Amino acid sequence: MCRGLRHQLTSAALRENKPPLDTTVSRRSRPILQVPEEESAFMTEKTLTANEIDDLLSVFKGGHKGAESLSDVESLDLDRPNRIPRGILETLEIRHEQAARLMREGLRVALGKELQLSLLGLEQERFQTFKERQEEPCCGFVIDMPPLRSPAYLVMDFAFAFACIDRLLGGTGSDAGSGRELTATEVSVLSEVIEAVLRAHVVVWDRYTKLTPTLRKTVSIPRFMRDIRDEDAMLTAEYRFKDFVDGGGFRLSMPLPGLEGRLQFGGDREPTEDEGATDQVRGELQEHMVDVDVDVSVRIGGADITVGDILALEAGDVVLLDRDVKTQLDLLVEGRPKFGGRLLRKGRKLVFRVDGESPASQRESSNES
Repeated sequence: MCRGLRHQLTSAALRENKPPLDTTVSRRSRPILQVPEEESAFMTEKTLTANEIDDLLSVFKGGHKGAESLSDVESLDLDRPNRIPRGILETLEIRHEQAARLMREGLRVALGKELQLSLLGLEQERFQTFKERQEEPCCGFVIDMPPLRSPAYLVMDFAFAFACIDRLLGGTGSDAGSGRELTATEVSVLSEVIEAVLRAHVVVWDRYTKLTPTLRKTVSIPRFMRDIRDEDAMLTAEYRFKDFVDGGGFRLSMPLPGLEGRLQFGGDREPTEDEGATDQVRGELQEHMVDVDVDVSVRIGGADITVGDILALEAGDVVLLDRDVKTQLDLLVEGRPKFGGRLLRKGRKLVFRVDGESPASQRESSNES
């Protein structure tokens, strides 16, 4: 190909009575193209060095030293979207653990038996992925969740469902029963267990929205379900029993499209006792929070100065702050004033002595009330 191109350039130059272009590349300087002198008035000779050519070639070979490293690039799993920020997800995990304790109490009353129930996991996934993980047939229930437009989907292990039915009918809790669609009578008997599960999750989401769940229908073949779109993101909580029905359990998949906005801007109201959260549960929830790290800082003072003054600052300049030397300093917790006190010294370290609640914190509390 190069030989043919050189021949064409030489032939064209001979027809115009011009010397042929020198297309050879020197090993020392590696010029790309040398232009005849009569054309140098409007074109300048450009010569690349050996290092420049090596750098240029390395780009196409994928070895350019300025290329970004892929070592910190994470894989994208479209079946498991990350729609909930990590901090909010950790809070939801704690609240679902609280739901497990509430369900233990509700199921104890319904079944007359002490059960050990715990949260196995909380996962974000597409509804299509959730359906593919379920056995067919399965013990599934479509749950309307007003004010959410999309319903939730509750799936119980057959061993757990049949053991509950037997227990509610006066038996010992035998899980004998094959995988099949439940009869209307069996669903009616099992409704007391379903209500205990849903009541606990009303408490979980009460901080963000007031749910009023109701059982719509049973669906034993998940792949035929059309009440929820396959591409919808779901938040699935899975629970497991210990020393009951061979470790069986159930899964509740909540629709995220109706919850995301409420998760971002939900209120801070905690459930009241009348709504199912007892003092004991609150105490256990508080025990989980004591090890959570928070950012703490001390505010010495501030000042309002112009951009010009900032640009003119030099070493040795003094900035006058808005705080008197006798005024308490503020200890900020996550950026908000909480305590007042003074700076002291311990060895070569500064320490803060808490004298009481910060006046700024008291003003914020009075404004909020």
